[in-house]
Amino acid sequence: MRALKLMGLNPKIPKTSIKGELRLYIDKMNRIFFYTENKYFTLNFPFSVQGTINEMKFYSDYLGVIDNKKSSDLLALINSGVQNEECIDAFYDKFCDVVEYNVEIWNEFRRLIQLEDGYIRYDHDPINEDNDIHPLNHLDIFYSQSSTIKIGLKNKFSKDELIDSVNIKTNCKYLY
Repeated sequence: MRALKLMGLNPKIPKTSIKGELRLYIDKMNRIFFYTENKYFTLNFPFSVQGTINEMKFYSDYLGVIDNKKSSDLLALINSGVQNEECIDAFYDKFCDVVEYNVEIWNEFRRLIQLEDGYIRYDHDPINEDNDIHPLNHLDIFYSQSSTIKIGLKNKFSKDELIDSVNIKTNCKYLY
């Protein structure tokens, strides 16, 4: 949601403040890519996009056009921790405290917290490199240590290679 808000605002960022790169890939797969010098990661991008790079509009099935108010409401809900409430009454109370109850916002929020986010991270990690236990170049799939899958890579990945490796319209990559 923060990336959507940033893209929607399209601010002019001074070159000295830029720490990485964001790419939005919209085709048969919708993914967002974040790049820094030694880490790249990608997530499913759960919205439709129309327009040009200077005038993008984002859409969802529940909200139609996602304007500044709708994105702010969703971001406020996500940041509030409402999804961590143990009791439905506490969940509802907190939800209503954060935003005025709106069935479309509720449906979109529910969709987002149930979404398979498709997290994949590429690391070039000389600090923690440990031969085959923690290869210099590797992919991590999933967030937590208990469920992560680490795949060692022989060489450094380029930004475009990460896109190509998850692109459902290009040839598949094989491990063996």
